Amino acid sequence: MNVGLRYRLILWTLFFVSTCTLPSFAHPPIFHTGDGEADEYPMRLRQIGPRKRRSADPLTVRLEKHVRVLAQMKRGWNDPGLEAAAQYIEANFKTRGLVPRAQVFSARNRTFRNIIVELGPVDRSTIVIGAHYDSYGSLPGADDNASGVAALIELSAMLQSRKNSLKYRYVLAAWPLEEPPFFATPQMGSYVHAAALKKAKENIRLMISLEMLGYYSDTPKSQSFPIAAMANLYPTTGNFITLVGRPGEAQDIAQLKASFRRAKLIPTEAVIAPPQVKGIDFSDHRNFWSHGYRALMITDTSFYRNHNYHEKSDTPDRLDYKRMSAVVKSLDMALAELKPRPKASAQPAVRAP
Repeated sequence: MNVGLRYRLILWTLFFVSTCTLPSFAHPPIFHTGDGEADEYPMRLRQIGPRKRRSADPLTVRLEKHVRVLAQMKRGWNDPGLEAAAQYIEANFKTRGLVPRAQVFSARNRTFRNIIVELGPVDRSTIVIGAHYDSYGSLPGADDNASGVAALIELSAMLQSRKNSLKYRYVLAAWPLEEPPFFATPQMGSYVHAAALKKAKENIRLMISLEMLGYYSDTPKSQSFPIAAMANLYPTTGNFITLVGRPGEAQDIAQLKASFRRAKLIPTEAVIAPPQVKGIDFSDHRNFWSHGYRALMITDTSFYRNHNYHEKSDTPDRLDYKRMSAVVKSLDMALAELKPRPKASAQPAVRAP
């Protein structure tokens, strides 16, 4: 391990030890280191689209449309809009030539659905990519996490467009119940999914959680820091995307980061920290760790940059869809370049929620 990486790990350990008193409802991501409409969906929602912009990239336009549609639904765990969001995701997967299936489960005497699609060769190891589609309370949740769902939908179209040349089998999933009161419980949709994959003895090459991808700033010092020394190691302008994982994911993160940087579309940072560090598991990837799989998170760093986190002000007009598009394109390129790992891809399970 080089000196720079060791220094970063020490700083992260100090930070998370110092934040052990965070409220239980706060689960921020870690800071630093097909075209077409869904015709099955109601016309009222299909008509909601992005503001007109000159020479907008088509992917940018579609991402904004998805976020605007989802943000006008109330997607709290007991809101009817949560099921409406599931239907919207299903319809968009179908429009892109995919066949979604629902993984149904119960929590608090209610029924919920994971929406899952599969593509690629069935005899290859699997990459799971997912995003939670619920929001905190009944808030708009544009960045948290309509942005992740929008990216998932559009990534599905990119993978589908080259389905005959995919090196891996892909399982794409949209999960409910990531937010409180279900966070860190076996009732999280991603926990239900990971448990089913483990029971089926699926060979999972890697899992990627898409968690808040849309908030960026070019203003100097717009990126906050948990401890002052980190300002000497990382950018102080919040215009980058971050890859987060444990030491076991270091090889995968290095590959992905290198691909992101080769794409030259968006600045990319990364953090690698041990699973014992409090906070490293603050998204759906935690549930794949607890079942022995390698998993990482891609994030815009949440409230260390976006002060609209878990607020009514987390609205679509505050997001940067051009940079969101850059993240999706970079991820698609990174997946195409991702090299195989040894067959023994699972790690010892860590403590389950």
